[in-house]
Amino acid sequence: MTDSIKQRGKIWHLNWRVPSRYAEVESRKKLEFSLRTKDRDQAVEKAAVYKTAFRAQWETMLAAQVPSSERDAYDAVVAVAQSRELKYRPVQELVKDPLHEIMERLDSIQNQPPTSPVVTAALGGAPLPKTKVSEFPESMARLRADEIQGKTPDQLRQWKNKWLRAASAFVEKAGDRPMCEITIVEARKYQDHWKEIRDGGRTTDHVNKQIGHMEHMLDAYYEDLGITEYQNPFRGLHLKPSGREIKTATSRPKETPVVWIRDTLLNDKKMGGLKRQAHDIAIVTAETGTRANEVYNVPPPDIHLDHEIPYISIDMRLDGDNRREIKNLSSVRKVPLVGHALEAMRRNPTGFPDYRGGGSYSGYINKFIRKNNLLPDNGVTIRGLRHAFESRLRVAGVTNEERAMLMGHSLKKLRGREVYGDATELKIRALFLEMIAFPTKDWKPRSIAVLNAEIDRILEEEGFRLR
Repeated sequence: MTDSIKQRGKIWHLNWRVPSRYAEVESRKKLEFSLRTKDRDQAVEKAAVYKTAFRAQWETMLAAQVPSSERDAYDAVVAVAQSRELKYRPVQELVKDPLHEIMERLDSIQNQPPTSPVVTAALGGAPLPKTKVSEFPESMARLRADEIQGKTPDQLRQWKNKWLRAASAFVEKAGDRPMCEITIVEARKYQDHWKEIRDGGRTTDHVNKQIGHMEHMLDAYYEDLGITEYQNPFRGLHLKPSGREIKTATSRPKETPVVWIRDTLLNDKKMGGLKRQAHDIAIVTAETGTRANEVYNVPPPDIHLDHEIPYISIDMRLDGDNRREIKNLSSVRKVPLVGHALEAMRRNPTGFPDYRGGGSYSGYINKFIRKNNLLPDNGVTIRGLRHAFESRLRVAGVTNEERAMLMGHSLKKLRGREVYGDATELKIRALFLEMIAFPTKDWKPRSIAVLNAEIDRILEEEGFRLR
């Protein structure tokens, strides 16, 4: 190390011959500049730091000249720019900059040969990686890792498949071209394909999701490269609802008839042949207003049958065997269990392992119901249980906000403003559910008048003035 420093007067200088390995990327034969110290030991330390930094920069520049892949080449040029304290920006972005900023970049590459990676880095000339559309879906799990933290294996499979399907449809209609070469022409071909699909009977919502998947993938491609200024050709291509859809937009999904819940779903004989776990999932959703996947994915630690008010927790779990994803923060809640729902969970104290983490429940139970003609043939499905639950609460006099809390709807969206204060207590929620619960063999719900009086008593004990 002592042979690479030299004292001039009292100040030590770096005096280092550039290794021949870096001759292709460093035009200077020797580096000479002040280390700004009079202390020899400090000069030795500083020289070591400088030499390490220069070697790292030159290695990066060599990698840019002989990359192992297109992406390596691009990353190497970006690294060269960073080593020169420049933010790498593609030439398409640079030409929009003020003249003085462009001149500063030109000054930074004086005395550099035209073929130097430094020139490419400063002037934004690195070719974008030509990752093809068919290749890109497998990158989405890495680029959108935050979106899949809590997904079950089946949810993850569905999440990955949506990118694969969109890419496959694009390749079929517009060709398997590099992501960076997609233009409005190809995007329009993709849009035309989905217009035909929509005209064939699919909903505009479904079609727009497919267009959105390609839009999101292209965003992810450019974000990964650190490019923020680009025109996404899929943006603005979403279709407007058809006339047929506009006429039916206000119609709700058909509710499951309440009398069917009482006389058929809760009757073991009429539902004979249905797997016990599937039957119990349907009972819990009917009597609590939960989404089916909130029930069949509930892990054992979130089932509290020995609590004063038995309940299940609907909450996010991001890791471990019990990982699960919840639709949104409003859906995180405690769901009390009464009547048939409590009996169903007692039959399944550790949850529903046959369906946890999978997506076979809805298909199986709807097929069973159709095969056995258990519901009227008018478009009603088991999904209508949740809509029927809200109607039962409404008829019982439960307010809109209280229904929203029970079902995991957004109160902020309902009110149009932020929500303050504590959520309704678990014991009061249990009383709301008792208002609509059907009697079991060993239990009978109290009258709505008695239950309302009990709610008033609880609130008055807590200091609320009701009258």
